[in-house]
Amino acid sequence: EDTSAALNAYKAWKDYHLSHLKKEEEVMMPLVPKFAKATMKGDSIKMGEVFNKHILTPNFDDAVWFAGYCCGVLSKYGSQKQDGFTAMRVFAHGLQYGSSPEQWKMMLPEIKTKIPAEHYERLVKECDIEAPGKAIGSFSLQLKV
Repeated sequence: EDTSAALNAYKAWKDYHLSHLKKEEEVMMPLVPKFAKATMKGDSIKMGEVFNKHILTPNFDDAVWFAGYCCGVLSKYGSQKQDGFTAMRVFAHGLQYGSSPEQWKMMLPEIKTKIPAEHYERLVKECDIEAPGKAIGSFSLQLKV
């Protein structure tokens, strides 16, 4: 079969998509700390509560898969400004702090299967990644686990 048309279409899509992601990262990365500081007064516990309430809890059916998938992709490809381990570590650590202990207990095994063993070992050593999820507060009663 002639696959050249499909390959050309994929290349055009890939170039466009990567260009879009690069621009998105350039715009969003400086805004994330500003958002957290402005909305939560730099309070990581409050930020974790908001993340859990509005992102993890309503979407938890997909969150376990999402956590593993994103960590695997970040670990392999990194980001525009971070190597693979660093980009994945930042994301995984954010998930840990935004998850309740029950949620994190379900996500961590999926993450472990999607990243290289040496990356997981570094997470354990450098980030205490096997500690329970850090999100606490009244919102944890709303969990869909």
